[in-house]
Amino acid sequence: SAGGTLLVNGILNATSFSSSWNPTVTVNGTMTVAGNWLYSIYATTTLGGQGTISIGSMTLQNASTSVNFGSGGTTLSIAGTFAMNSTNTFTQSAGTVNMNSAAADDVRIGSGGTGTYALNGGTYNALNAATTIAYGNTGIFTVAGGTANVAGMKFGTGASTATGTLNLNSGRLNVGAGGITDGSTGANTINVSLAGGTLGSLAAWTSNLNST
Repeated sequence: SAGGTLLVNGILNATSFSSSWNPTVTVNGTMTVAGNWLYSIYATTTLGGQGTISIGSMTLQNASTSVNFGSGGTTLSIAGTFAMNSTNTFTQSAGTVNMNSAAADDVRIGSGGTGTYALNGGTYNALNAATTIAYGNTGIFTVAGGTANVAGMKFGTGASTATGTLNLNSGRLNVGAGGITDGSTGANTINVSLAGGTLGSLAAWTSNLNST
């Protein structure tokens, strides 16, 4: 896809999907991508509609790749990896995002630059494994509206040195048994800001981090 608009009102099945230059994708029916959905654009694009999108994985690849998601109440389900490999932003304003992988570090906010996930509305679900903020680089996860339901929030991985930020400004963050933890043996810089909103629990959980 190179520019313009892709409108799906029926059923679209694909083995993979590549967004190379600022396309708008509107799904009012059902779109299934068995493999990877690759965003390789240097711009901001829109993904929305009133339908259902099911994909194998999603990669935000190039610098300045930004995705605005949720217009119309779309449901996006990702079976495997969600990776931000450069300076990327994924802004969710409505709809539902389901990160369904149970593998460690499959949800990577900031793996090749500064990755930002901004939840401004709708629902974010990552209930089978922790969401990794700052996967070897800089990651920011901000809840400014809507509800995030997570198995846990983990900063860094392995021996990596990274910078991670979790902001709860408004909305609700529900945390499962994984808690909010430093997941790296490296010298991470971690910021947890609980400025507003509601911090809840899906199960008993603990944190080894300070918050402000």
